[in-house]
Amino acid sequence: MVWIVTGGIDKGKTARVLVLWDDLKDLGYDGIVSLKVFEDEVFKGYTLRRLSDGTERMLAVKEESKVFRLQSGSLYFDPEAFEWADEVIDEICMDPRCEGIIIDEIGPLELRGMGLYDAFTEALLSGKEVIAVVRKSSLEDVLESFEIEEFVLIDVEEEQ
Repeated sequence: MVWIVTGGIDKGKTARVLVLWDDLKDLGYDGIVSLKVFEDEVFKGYTLRRLSDGTERMLAVKEESKVFRLQSGSLYFDPEAFEWADEVIDEICMDPRCEGIIIDEIGPLELRGMGLYDAFTEALLSGKEVIAVVRKSSLEDVLESFEIEEFVLIDVEEEQ
C-alpha cells in the first residue's frame, strides 16, 4: 500500500511524517526525510536524513557551486546526496526486517526522472508499504507518472 502525505509548501508535511515514523519505527519502518537548515533563523537549504540512524547529507542550498549544481526552482541540489539516498533506499528494500519505506519528498525533480526518482521507483516495486511526501501541486502528476492507482491520502492541511 502507498500512503501519500500531501499539502502545500510549509504546511507541515515533513512534521507529519516524523510523527508517523515515531509510531511506526518499532514496526520496521525506515527511510529518508528532507529537513530545512537554518543559520541565524535564515533558511539556507535542506539536508537528507536517514530516519533509523540519523545520518545526514546536505541536499540543497540557495547558491550554485561545484557540488550543488542541479537546479530546481530557487535551489541547487547535490547529485551525490541523491546517490546516497538511492543506496539507503536500496538497503532498506533488501532488508527483510523492514516493513515500510518513508521517502520525503517526491516532486518536480522526480517528475523529470531525477532526484529521488530511482529510490522512489525501487520502493514502489519492493512490495513493502511506502509512505511518500508529495507537494499538493505535484500530486496528480506524481500519481500519473508513477502509475499509483491505489493509495491512502493524508492531507496535512485538512488535519489542521
